[in-house]
Amino acid sequence: AAAGSVIGVIKASDPDGGPYGEILYSIKGFGSEKFSVKPETGEVIVAACGAENEIIPDGGQSCLDYEDRQTFSLTYTAADGGGQTTTTNLIIKLQDVNDNYPKFDRSEYRRVVNEKDIVFDPPLFIKATDKDGPLQGDGAVFYSIESINTDAVVFQVDPVTGELTMTKPVRTEDTENGRYDLVVRAMDQGKPQTLYSDVKVLVEVGTIRNMKPRFTNDKIE
Repeated sequence: AAAGSVIGVIKASDPDGGPYGEILYSIKGFGSEKFSVKPETGEVIVAACGAENEIIPDGGQSCLDYEDRQTFSLTYTAADGGGQTTTTNLIIKLQDVNDNYPKFDRSEYRRVVNEKDIVFDPPLFIKATDKDGPLQGDGAVFYSIESINTDAVVFQVDPVTGELTMTKPVRTEDTENGRYDLVVRAMDQGKPQTLYSDVKVLVEVGTIRNMKPRFTNDKIE
């Protein structure tokens, strides 16, 4: 929920008249800084991230995170103009939403292989994690190859483990620069909309390119 969102209104009544019957509202307790109350109206509002009792227009950033904390047990206080107070318990429960994108353990993956190799040594695993809870796929991530700079079908990725393997020997001739440029996608299982992240995987095919030139004949007459 964005900062400035109204959660609800909690009001008390006071039989006193005049200034003694005027009521102001507040909240306290562990985590109360993530919320604020309009003292005169009793509107409970999502606070701005990192700001205590700050009310900003809808659309601002809040600090509410289901993966960090799901329930807030707060004390809601009504104080009248005569100094009399009464309290009630305010329980706020967060609902989980798919708000975390899969995160790879590297910014990109690089590997050098030899011409005509057909396996990675050691094996190459693409790894991403998702922080969302059990209602949003429980962190499950599935992998796929989104793009590659060749028409040759050379690689495949295990959708569950993220292991990248070769389907046939690699060749420098498959690409213009002798390097396979792949984009691997990790997609979570959130609902109603899935989220995904992409990462570059660069596989360079090594060849013996630094040999000295040789004459075809030892002696030219």
